[in-house]
Amino acid sequence: RDKAQWAALRALATSIAPTPTVVRTIAPSSATYGSPVTVAATAKAAGVGVAGAPATLYFKATGWKTWMKVASSTTSASGYVAFRPTTTRSGYFRTVVSGTYERTAGAGASGLVPLRSAMTVATTSSVVPAGRTVAVTAALKRRPDDARLKKRLEQAGP
Repeated sequence: RDKAQWAALRALATSIAPTPTVVRTIAPSSATYGSPVTVAATAKAAGVGVAGAPATLYFKATGWKTWMKVASSTTSASGYVAFRPTTTRSGYFRTVVSGTYERTAGAGASGLVPLRSAMTVATTSSVVPAGRTVAVTAALKRRPDDARLKKRLEQAGP
């Protein structure tokens, strides 16, 4: 209970505490349904890249409560790691880098990555003479919450 010891104990605890790992996750500003995106992260401890550390990418869809494991990799010599997940929902990415005795584990999340719908269009002919018609087939790869777009396309008709 000697208050004079607190400063010395605090200094000792600070000296043996592991260095924090700071993780920054970078994701695109938007993604297209069913297409892969590049999600990158950097991990640093005391300003130096964390080399050779296990890194795991997680995804949480908008409105969900839990994070899902998407991919795992290892950081480069500079603390960089990149992933190429395929997106089917709007949501957030988070990278978790494992800790050691010398440094803590670290995590960093991206901002919201909204999902766009994609449409593929095919024709029966690549050349159409003037005044002739050609059949066109369109396939909508839509995000799960894009029912309004599908309805508009159906109403537009052939």
